[in-house]
Amino acid sequence: MLASGDAGVDAAGNDVMVPSPCSTNGEGALRVTVSLDPSIDRGRADVWLSTHCGTNPMPIQVLRWDGTSAQTLPGLGPGTWDVYASSFVSPGAASPAVMLLGVATASVTVTLPSGAPLLARYDSASTVGPDGGVAEDAGVAAAWRGVAAISDPIEGTVGYLECYASPAGEGTLTVQVVVRNACTAAQCPTMNLVAAEARSLEGGNPMDLGTGSWPDGGVTVQPGTGAALPDPITLRGVLPGGSYTLDIAVFGTRGGMRLSGGA
Repeated sequence: MLASGDAGVDAAGNDVMVPSPCSTNGEGALRVTVSLDPSIDRGRADVWLSTHCGTNPMPIQVLRWDGTSAQTLPGLGPGTWDVYASSFVSPGAASPAVMLLGVATASVTVTLPSGAPLLARYDSASTVGPDGGVAEDAGVAAAWRGVAAISDPIEGTVGYLECYASPAGEGTLTVQVVVRNACTAAQCPTMNLVAAEARSLEGGNPMDLGTGSWPDGGVTVQPGTGAALPDPITLRGVLPGGSYTLDIAVFGTRGGMRLSGGA
């Protein structure tokens, strides 16, 4: 009997490969239906899908949603799979887990809720600001740093999103974010931070997607202070440069109100 991942022949003498669990060399498929809350602006949403299987915390696949009512993801090996969807305008959501066996096609639905709005965004492909070089601001030692302003349409710059990244081995990065409330007067509004997402790209195409959050529904950032994610985000990728870019979003509010979403 062939074990998973072994090569061999079937009863008719044909070469076969037994699919490995949680692999992309199988014959199963996921049929993914993505539903966006009506409050989410489809014109701003850039929806990515990441497939997860078993206990592996890293995505197996990351790709853009094609916008169809049901997108089929073929070539999946046996295992327990789920799909995470990210819109980058509010925190993402995961589908229920389903079991795939053999050549079966399983249907999953991901509903993206409105959630906390986009507070700040840093896109290394388009943001003009102090980045690059070795960063040690705010006690964060990193190989790369990027900064984006958090803007209010009336008040102008009200804070900053600082992004730090360092290689973590085996083609991965650790990404840390720090949000600063730049208003220092006592009467200035606080910021409430709920979640963050980081995307790595090569030539504008998805490489990986990672997520992080603040516990207990979020953290409050008082005037003149800042807050970092409790744990850095780990994702596959390369430090920004050339065709490699990072795109980072933080979701939350300022004074309980939605902002423009930074740069």
